[in-house]
Amino acid sequence: MKHSLNHYQFGVDFSTAGEITTDPRKRHHFFKAFKDLIAEEREKIRQWHRREFVGREVLQAHTGLIDESLRHIILSLSKLDTYNKYDPLSEFALVAVGGYGRGELNPNSDIDLLFLRPKNILKITDQFIQDVTSIFWGIGLEIGQSCRTIKDCIKLAEEDITIKTSMIDTRYLIGDLHRYEQFRRSFKSNILGKSVKGFIQSRLQEGSAMQSNNMEPNIKTGPGGLRDYHSALWMVSARYGSASLREIRSDDVVSSKELDALDSSLNFLFRVRNELHYQTGKKTDVLTTSLQKKLAKNLGYMGGGRHAVQSFMHDFYLHTGYVKKISESIIQQCLAPKPSLSRALANLARKSLGGGFYGLGKLLSHDSQKGEVFKKDKNLLITALNLCLKHDLEPDSALKRNLHLFSDLLDDATIQQKRTETLLKTTLKHQNSEKYLRIMHEAGILGRILPDFGRSICMVNYDFYHHFTADEHSLRKVAFLEELGSTPVKDRKLLVQMYKKLKDPQTLKLSFLLQFSWKDQPVDYPEKSDYLSHLALSFEEMEILKFLLSNQHEMIETALHQDIHQPTVVRRFAEKIGSSRRLQLLFLFSYSELRAVAPGAWTSYKEVLMSELYHRTLAYIKNPESLSERPQATRDEVYRVLRWEFSATEIEGHLRKMPKDYLISYDSVEVAQHIRACASLKGKSFVLNRKVSPIGNFQYLTLSCPSPDQAFENLVGILTTKNLNILGAKILSRSNGLTIVTVQVEDPHPESTDAEIWEILSRDLDDVFSGHKKLADLLKTRTRFVAEKSSTVGIVPKITIDNQSVGNYTIVRVEARDHIGMLYKVVRSFGIFNITIHRTIIATEGGRGIDVFHVTHLNGKITKIPFLRRIKENLVRSLLTENLGNLPQ
Repeated sequence: MKHSLNHYQFGVDFSTAGEITTDPRKRHHFFKAFKDLIAEEREKIRQWHRREFVGREVLQAHTGLIDESLRHIILSLSKLDTYNKYDPLSEFALVAVGGYGRGELNPNSDIDLLFLRPKNILKITDQFIQDVTSIFWGIGLEIGQSCRTIKDCIKLAEEDITIKTSMIDTRYLIGDLHRYEQFRRSFKSNILGKSVKGFIQSRLQEGSAMQSNNMEPNIKTGPGGLRDYHSALWMVSARYGSASLREIRSDDVVSSKELDALDSSLNFLFRVRNELHYQTGKKTDVLTTSLQKKLAKNLGYMGGGRHAVQSFMHDFYLHTGYVKKISESIIQQCLAPKPSLSRALANLARKSLGGGFYGLGKLLSHDSQKGEVFKKDKNLLITALNLCLKHDLEPDSALKRNLHLFSDLLDDATIQQKRTETLLKTTLKHQNSEKYLRIMHEAGILGRILPDFGRSICMVNYDFYHHFTADEHSLRKVAFLEELGSTPVKDRKLLVQMYKKLKDPQTLKLSFLLQFSWKDQPVDYPEKSDYLSHLALSFEEMEILKFLLSNQHEMIETALHQDIHQPTVVRRFAEKIGSSRRLQLLFLFSYSELRAVAPGAWTSYKEVLMSELYHRTLAYIKNPESLSERPQATRDEVYRVLRWEFSATEIEGHLRKMPKDYLISYDSVEVAQHIRACASLKGKSFVLNRKVSPIGNFQYLTLSCPSPDQAFENLVGILTTKNLNILGAKILSRSNGLTIVTVQVEDPHPESTDAEIWEILSRDLDDVFSGHKKLADLLKTRTRFVAEKSSTVGIVPKITIDNQSVGNYTIVRVEARDHIGMLYKVVRSFGIFNITIHRTIIATEGGRGIDVFHVTHLNGKITKIPFLRRIKENLVRSLLTENLGNLPQ
């Protein structure tokens, strides 16, 4: 077989790289020259990308450059004296595989190659393949390569679905074309032609597993990412034998209009992926929060900062949403039975529902698979949704596609019909409304019926906290709320009982759908909304809606970031809430918010705090005197519990030495524990008590020691050496100098009874308090009892000082990247300035740690501006220091 160098010219002058020498040991200069040539051409492509060439053109340019580079090297090598008389190219075919095979090569994508060879290959050809592979590596191409017979390929494809999938996307490069064509025929008949449905289901399950593990936007494996598009391509290839979506030529599967829109979305994703590769200098698909700002800027989004990022990510989710929708539609069509079989099955089992609609199993279908019937009567769109709700059905793939295609026919007149109002109200009242709201949303109809929700579609909050778009967040809230209806009473007992007693959850769910559009709107916005007015809400429902939307984060902010044991905090919160019903609704709203915002955002410790705020507020609403009565009630209970252990004089002596708010901030069980610990302290450097929380995976540690100096810093420091996550802390100083520190610590091994970690902790405390070891030395050898969470999130520390809220204390609020050791850094900084910490409130929001400290300096507030500035500067430097051994002095 004869090959010509000129036949494969891509426009690159390869002659500038020189000739390949016969001796492999003398190819260094050729490798360097060829590397420089490729780097120069890649830089040209990067400049094309910068000039806003569409994404696919950049992929094609990279693919073409690699194609011609490989061909040039193979042809040049084949002409050397060592090989030219054997014609090695007649014995194998070089094939591009995977993304490279599709012609979709991003700047740093894998270059996967397959050498198709005969069973018995000449030794010189085998040597040629090894030689050419070493040259590919020598010029800096990171290739993945395999050398197989056609029989090997078929066998491996039968055994491994990943190999099978990669072989769908192959492209001939050079060599024995007949051998490649033989491979394609064999692959089509032996692999693609068998078990089509099983293959499709396997790929779908694998895709779902990938997506479930994605917490940050992933341009490849995330919902609507390139893998969804690839899956549609693979399914079409398996079902129809088509190499591209446009080869299907059937509007029943996908129309030209849909494909044009899909191409537009893919071009956007290709361009983003190109920029991601250029920005990171490596193959990557995750749009981490720290990368999004620069991505937005380089992709031309104006406005800078938060606005540019939110606009960019809004477009990203719009495009991935469309890719997901079209890809799923195509895949479902590939899974559907053939029309003749489908009709036969339908005739046997269908249940007529009127208007051409019928139920078949759990699916709703229509006699007309084409969309013309919906074009003629747009009311059928609402009819379809009503039937789904009434008969607990989901639209089949054809109906789902038609609902989306013709959703833009819904005008104001149709939306404001009584039946449309009834549809939305009935849906919100349903015990499983999230399912039907999502059907409406995916059809593009929910945002038309409720434009206030429509404005939140693909809206992004650039705040390191929300992990989902606004519309998805709202629907997740509905799902987590309704989950309480099927949750065993023993789990989240208070919330479950509260939800099950809720007579009408309609308004609460509606507030979820409106919460993002409510921002920056006047207080009376719901009353003036034309689209809300046609829902005909009662005066009470409208007032509840306004209350929930106006106080979305009030309970979360109060419970997690304020001292809920202070009467002023409880009183202020209760007066804003006003009634027990509003309190219950806001609790359910807040619970759903934290469950929906990100996996792990709702924790058992947060549940304890929120529940305590709920009970304290409810008590105040029922009896405002309860706050002033609480200290005496606690005192009486302490005397009752300890009457056989301590005398009244001993109990009263302890209480007199404690701060004024002691009996407000601690319950009788805690006070009794403090008295016992102080009594057992005689002759000891400290006493450490541990108690497992009855709710959730955390433990209470109470440290009592005779000296206040660095007690809290030592405990926090030693917990940090074990990489234990501290959830909350309180510090008490008795007037006689004795200190009591209570911390809540996440249990590293909640299922285990192994006490090793606590024994080591107690031993280290003893060593530090006795002076046998220094805390700084222990911090250098941190023990990983739990894995520290990695983070690529860049959050600049923010320090806020408040001298107004609490009478006796200065409140310091510290926000920074959440990491183990954060609390220790802050505590140590305060220690440098002889600042006394009285209470610590710890919380996390996404990747952000938010710690609030009640502090004093020389028994008073910190008010001097220069001193506050020095404290802030030291805190910021400490929080930005990675190594605990290098903290500023």
